[in-house]
Amino acid sequence: MLGEGGAADQIDNDSFMFYTPKAVAGTQANLMLSFNKQQWQAIIPTEKTFSYLYYNAPIVEAITPNYGPVKSPKDEKAIITGKNFECLNGAATCEMKVRFGDEENGTVVTGTVLSLTQIEVHIPKYTKPDILQVEISMNGRDYTNDKVTYGFYDAFVLDVAPRLISKRGGTQLNIRGFGFVDSGSSQIVSKFSSSTLGELTCNGRSPCTNTAQFVDKNTITTQSLP
Repeated sequence: MLGEGGAADQIDNDSFMFYTPKAVAGTQANLMLSFNKQQWQAIIPTEKTFSYLYYNAPIVEAITPNYGPVKSPKDEKAIITGKNFECLNGAATCEMKVRFGDEENGTVVTGTVLSLTQIEVHIPKYTKPDILQVEISMNGRDYTNDKVTYGFYDAFVLDVAPRLISKRGGTQLNIRGFGFVDSGSSQIVSKFSSSTLGELTCNGRSPCTNTAQFVDKNTITTQSLP
């Protein structure tokens, strides 16, 4: 035992739930159960000499790439980077769980630990544009809460404001829609053209394009050109 006793909640005739006390990583803890606080029974799996093992909580720092298409026909993969990706059996590599989305509605897939700082994961098929949190679990129960995200894009523009802009350029435009993801400032580009004249020339070049900035999954900003 860890020297601490605590109450356990009975779920049914065969199950109890309790909260583990704090301990340093590597601690091999023994769980003991008593119905009268006098006679104690050890709860230890037959193949082990302890009940459970404490490990350093993993930390997710990034996923690369952090976006991909909706319903991709390819087998998309990504690398999750972070800290404390330790296999519980002590092996150098193992399988673990990666959740895309929240606890209630998220999609859980299997990832492979490549090292203490890298995990490879297959991106799940997703049917709509969205930005989902990516969290991991080394034991299949306790997930991180580091709020790293992956975006499924299928961009569709609904509106641009303002509609009246200066011919000298420099007007900030707010593009509203859905299916936008943060693919990096150098990747997002706005293009200006005419429904009647086709391609426009801006600053002496055609097509008329400018850099754009991701705000959220429904908003992108850019500037008009002269």
